[in-house]
Amino acid sequence: MNSSWREYNVGEVCEVVDCQHKTAPTVNYKTPYKMLRTTNIRNGFIDSVNVKYVTKETYEAWSVRGKLKRGDVILTREAPMGEVGLIKTDDKFFLGQRLLQLKANTEILSPEFLYYSFRGPLLQNQIKKHDGTGSVVSNLRIPDLKKFTIKVPSKTVQSRIVDILGSLDDKIELNRRMNETLEQMAMALYKHWFVDFGPFQDGEFVESEMGMIPQGWTVQELGNLVSIQTSSVNPAKNEESQFLHYSIPAYDEQMRPKLEKGLEIKSNKYLIKRNSILVSKLNPETYRIWTVFAEPSQYERICSTEFIVYEPKNENAWAFLNAYFRDDSFKNEFRSHAAGTTGSRQRVAPRKTLEFKLVVPPDSVLEQFNRICSDYYKIQNKNIRENEMLTETRDYLLPRLLSGEIEVREAEEQVEEVLANA
Repeated sequence: MNSSWREYNVGEVCEVVDCQHKTAPTVNYKTPYKMLRTTNIRNGFIDSVNVKYVTKETYEAWSVRGKLKRGDVILTREAPMGEVGLIKTDDKFFLGQRLLQLKANTEILSPEFLYYSFRGPLLQNQIKKHDGTGSVVSNLRIPDLKKFTIKVPSKTVQSRIVDILGSLDDKIELNRRMNETLEQMAMALYKHWFVDFGPFQDGEFVESEMGMIPQGWTVQELGNLVSIQTSSVNPAKNEESQFLHYSIPAYDEQMRPKLEKGLEIKSNKYLIKRNSILVSKLNPETYRIWTVFAEPSQYERICSTEFIVYEPKNENAWAFLNAYFRDDSFKNEFRSHAAGTTGSRQRVAPRKTLEFKLVVPPDSVLEQFNRICSDYYKIQNKNIRENEMLTETRDYLLPRLLSGEIEVREAEEQVEEVLANA
């Protein structure tokens, strides 16, 4: 570490605020007042879409110790411990339970540098030492947090480090938002064509078991359009071979399959042989869908047996099925077939889903929709792969920049090259 860096205790460089409420508030459908929960803070990003809303009165009562403002750092103190986010908007957020608000002392460091410091190994390792503390669940106590060590360079160096890491995160976020927009476009077109029958209203309609549908269209079981892939492999028998592993945790970490050695994978997995659509049968209330492009690769693709691996039988139906599996009609029927004793361990029987019925257009319509929408999903896949590269670069540079191991100028050159090729 450069001698110009100084070592502080966390309590010296920021104020730590806890919501101090013991019970969760009553939530409303939609208001401007948003409660952040631990589930909204993942992998350095704040999910501001899937939040809970409350009344103005509740917002005022819960934020009495200080309202969240742009530049505040959010830290989870329990289950999971050590997830970090940075408030970048002027939304009316407030702290839910098990979250801490960190307000940087800007005379010493910037909020952005504080945020990246909490994502770095020095502070994360100190947080991990408190895993297993607490009477019921792990709990990071504020007095302990304030004693943690943080290393801080000059304001100029801080600014350059933040610019380097921020440029990568900004591009990752841009790609993520683009993918959300592409999905919204595909689903809007799907609804217009296959739910409202918009382009086909001038034609003749006939009665079916699912209501009035355009003439020439049919009601079919899902099993006519897809097969379920159940061929499995035991990666542990190939200890040194590497696999692209599509797991539930990998999905939750921004849908990034992990390259893992067979030795690290402890149970049988499904093989992914063709372009497939993965839908998690586990806990369907938390709906997970993952489109996998079986592009040429030196690594075998495998996935958790908690996924149902759907393979389209007709290539022209590929985009149609991708949208169908994302539509509320499928999600609701899928969830209605969940069985199990508790919500978090419920599952859907894969074979049962093949009996689901849907309205299927003629091949000519499927082909036309596929021609338009398959590009949306391919661009999404390109953005996901690009984000993998950007994330790997950021995760490589972050600990080295925060320890002074790598020169800032060298890191700037690496990032310029990566962004130029993105």
